[in-house]
Amino acid sequence: MNEQGTPSPFADLEEEELQALWEKFYPRLKKVVFGRIQRIPSAVPDDSGIAASAIKSVLLRIKGGEFPALRNENELWKLLLTFAIRRANDQLKKFTAQKRSKHKTVGQIEDENGNVGGINLAGDYDEALKDMEVEELFEKLYEKLPNERAKQVVSLRLEGATNKEIAACLGTSLRSVQLTLHSVSKEWESELLR
Repeated sequence: MNEQGTPSPFADLEEEELQALWEKFYPRLKKVVFGRIQRIPSAVPDDSGIAASAIKSVLLRIKGGEFPALRNENELWKLLLTFAIRRANDQLKKFTAQKRSKHKTVGQIEDENGNVGGINLAGDYDEALKDMEVEELFEKLYEKLPNERAKQVVSLRLEGATNKEIAACLGTSLRSVQLTLHSVSKEWESELLR
């Protein structure tokens, strides 16, 4: 339910209405996801699976009463886009982490079959400390952002959305997104140089 106490118009859709939404949004969402994950090997979930999963998740959450303020298809598209980008980014992060983990092992020893093994001892503690410092610094800078819109733009950008995707998701112009990111960049740069 929204502020007026009425449920989202998407909460009680019939099967044919759900099918119409699927046909409208799935191809668009699939293209966005493909643009994000095209460099991942095919063994990882594909664009079709991620797009389908995002749509299913959003529609189930709407039926469950989440997102009651959702009023129209434009807002639905923005929500679907956000979910799909996050899922695609999760896949990219997993892939990148797997690639990195192959290079972090030290003390490699070959067994009698030529298999390489080892223990990751180098730098774990220092890396954890650096990660914590970076996270604290980010939180400090993020909280200093001038308004909620700047926070939304930065959040979407950090999740890997392009400027064009951010503009579409937030219903604003590409130039507005660019100016916001430029302003934030300058502000954070001056803050870091203090």
